Amino acid sequence: PDNDFSDGITVSVSGDLPDANIADSICADSNGDCTLRAAIEEANDTFGANTVEFNIPGSGVRTIQPTSAFPEITDQIIIDGYSQPGSQPNTAVAPQPLNGTLLIELDGTLAGDGSSALRFGGNSSGSSNSEVKGLIINRFGGSGQGQAIAIGANNISVKGNYLGTDST
Repeated sequence: PDNDFSDGITVSVSGDLPDANIADSICADSNGDCTLRAAIEEANDTFGANTVEFNIPGSGVRTIQPTSAFPEITDQIIIDGYSQPGSQPNTAVAPQPLNGTLLIELDGTLAGDGSSALRFGGNSSGSSNSEVKGLIINRFGGSGQGQAIAIGANNISVKGNYLGTDST
C-alpha cells in the first residue's frame, strides 16, 4: 500500500475497489492494493494538492473499468497517466503524426449510464487548478449525460489525453 503521499499516490492495480480506510492516509483497498478509486478518495481526504501516478504491472495498455462513477474530485489533484512506465507525451509538431504513447485507459463500459470518468467539483470544492494528462478515456455516458471529464471548477487543465477514442 502507498502511505507516503509526498511523492504522489501511486495506483498499482487496474481494479476498482474503494479505499479500505480513508482516514488512515494509506492508499489501500481490502487487498492492500492502491486502485484509482482509492487514490481519488485519499486525495480528496488529504489536505493540499496531490499527484496520482501509475505503476501497474504488465505490458501494453492497462485498462481500468470502474463499476460505478468515480468519486467527485473535491481537492486539487494532478492525475498523471504519463507516469506509467513506457508512457510518453507527444512531441511531434503538426502536420507530423502523433508519436506519444498512452498506456492508462479509463473504460466506462461498466460505470453505469450517465457516468463521467472524472468529475471536478464546483469552485467551493477546492478542485480548482487541477490537471489531467496522459490518459485514454472512453465509453462513458451511455445514453445519459455523462462525459469523459465533467468540469465544475476553475482552471482545470486537460492535456495530452485521448478522449472518446478506442484504445485498439
